Amino acid sequence: VCNKENNINVISSLHLVYYKNWKKKENQKIFRKMIERMAENHLAPNLIQVDSVWPPPRIINSLRNSFPNSRIILQLGSKAIKEAGLPLGPSERLRSYNVDCVLLDPSSGTGQSFNPNWAINLIESIRESPVAIAIAGGLGPNQEDIRPLNMLISSGISNIGVDAQGKLMNPNTHRLDPNRAIDYVRRTAPLIFKQEN
Repeated sequence: VCNKENNINVISSLHLVYYKNWKKKENQKIFRKMIERMAENHLAPNLIQVDSVWPPPRIINSLRNSFPNSRIILQLGSKAIKEAGLPLGPSERLRSYNVDCVLLDPSSGTGQSFNPNWAINLIESIRESPVAIAIAGGLGPNQEDIRPLNMLISSGISNIGVDAQGKLMNPNTHRLDPNRAIDYVRRTAPLIFKQEN
């Protein structure tokens, strides 16, 4: 979980906001209605993750105004990173976003592993902005799945959050597999706490 001061937090709820095309008036209307209904029903999520390619900053501001106590995460997938340009483009573009955390997921939620060498320059450029950073993409319970995280930490990158989902699921039921999740935590906890040393 993203947190600039601490590496691990417990989440009581997580809501995902996902819109691929912010320019369509119908999507904007649905988004406004969703925020209104959540506010009317006093549903204030701890975290709101926006998975989109550079949504208009006003969308993030609307979330921030409606849910001032929620932490907002902006996912930067490969399309967003490519559109912004490397290595400094994402950090420049982030200045207009009022988010708490950036989730670097070049696989855009597909679970494909990322190249840690690519991530190092990107993370270093984003560190100049006041947001926490988390990584995702192919992280799971096997030693091979956590190698990119290990390589990042070994290179000196520290205080990053992690997001794992796809490889923690049971392939038959598509639900969280507790054994995979436990194996993942056992293997990654030493790496995450190593960041503090």
